[in-house]
Amino acid sequence: MATTTRRKKRSPPPVFGIAKTPTGISGLDEITEGGLPTGRPTLVCGAAGCGKTMLAAEFLVRGATVYGEPGVFMMFEESADELAVNMRSLGFDLDALQRQKKLALDFVRVERSEIEETGEYDLEGLFIRLGYAIDSIKAKRVVLDTIEALFAGVPNHAILRSELRRLFRWLKDRGVTAIITAESGESALTRYGLEEYLAVNGERTRTLQVLKSRGMPHSNQVREFVFSDHGVDLVDVYLFGDQVLTGTARIAHEAQVLAANDLRGRDHARRLRDLANRRKALDAQIEALNVDAQERAGEVQFEIERERLEAQGVQDRARSIAARRGAGTGTRSKNTASRKG
Repeated sequence: MATTTRRKKRSPPPVFGIAKTPTGISGLDEITEGGLPTGRPTLVCGAAGCGKTMLAAEFLVRGATVYGEPGVFMMFEESADELAVNMRSLGFDLDALQRQKKLALDFVRVERSEIEETGEYDLEGLFIRLGYAIDSIKAKRVVLDTIEALFAGVPNHAILRSELRRLFRWLKDRGVTAIITAESGESALTRYGLEEYLAVNGERTRTLQVLKSRGMPHSNQVREFVFSDHGVDLVDVYLFGDQVLTGTARIAHEAQVLAANDLRGRDHARRLRDLANRRKALDAQIEALNVDAQERAGEVQFEIERERLEAQGVQDRARSIAARRGAGTGTRSKNTASRKG
């Protein structure tokens, strides 16, 4: 499967002194107003199966194929082969990107039993391993998935918090733009990023909202988080009155709206057809009236001409009679005059 390539885009200008690294994910760059903070780690939280891993992987793929920024994906739960198979379903070929030195995948197995036996835990080995992967391909982007697996079996919360601070500081020192995924806690929302499920009519759907990003502006809009044949997509949620509809509820309501619009369109078409038919009927009536009027006009003209001819005949006969009478009178007068002479 060929990896999708796009023309390299320019990074947006820094906002309030903070440079942005575009993710290349439709909708995400919009609500973050340019992307993730460059050279800083970003925590993406959510429940299991909400799409954190896929989003983080696409962040690396888009960086490598669109922006020319190689990336390292270090995973602590699923293997590189499993991730490659999952991403292939979205049209991304991670194996090809690895061969091209645009992507490095590293699966780190964390054995909880070893941590419990020794009672010691630090991230020095992880730093060495991650540093080597970054240097090998000159990576600009890093993903750590997921953080809970990395600290599995660490009962001492003080050590855990200390190592987390070290990890974030180490990533900042390396200047890489990183995504660290984590499972959400008891609350559905988190401080850094939001990946949560909304239950709508028994269906679990995904939404994403940036609640807080220190030192930089961002949108407060909620977007529906969906997978398509071209990767992750963040689409506008569907508002109906005071309700936010997602997933099947949104699709069903959109179908109802389309059906209602279709019925209205059919009714409008029917009414226009009726109007056109009435116009045709009226035109036919007008044409029939015109024909009748022309026939009546012809009849009237014929009657007028007949009456004119009859009158002309009467006049001609009268003149003829008068002429004959005048001629007869002159002859008799001449004969009388002759006899008197």
